[in-house]
Amino acid sequence: MTDTDTDPAATPLAIACALSPGEYAERLREFRRLFAAALRDVRREPTRLHLTLEAAPGREAQVQDLLRRKQECCPFFEFAVEARADAVVVRATVPDGDDECLDDLERHAGRALGGRRA
Repeated sequence: MTDTDTDPAATPLAIACALSPGEYAERLREFRRLFAAALRDVRREPTRLHLTLEAAPGREAQVQDLLRRKQECCPFFEFAVEARADAVVVRATVPDGDDECLDDLERHAGRALGGRRA
């Protein structure tokens, strides 16, 4: 018997999204709209994505709501949000070995920034 057999907290989270394909596409559109409107910087580490968004009235609440809903369908994500005077900083983290889960967010963030720099 292993620790995961006796301790439910030791059971790893399933790496799967609970959204239907249509819901997943809509969620990505929400992230793309947010990134197009507010993203200033993105930085990637193997299991972590750092996003810096422009501060604006209601921005922190908007980000918190979107990330809460993202975590509901993908509980393996962990998010930290820090509101600053000039920015809302997000840190998205996934378990070791599951870095591909950040790829969609990073790709859309990169496109948003690339479109502004072009």
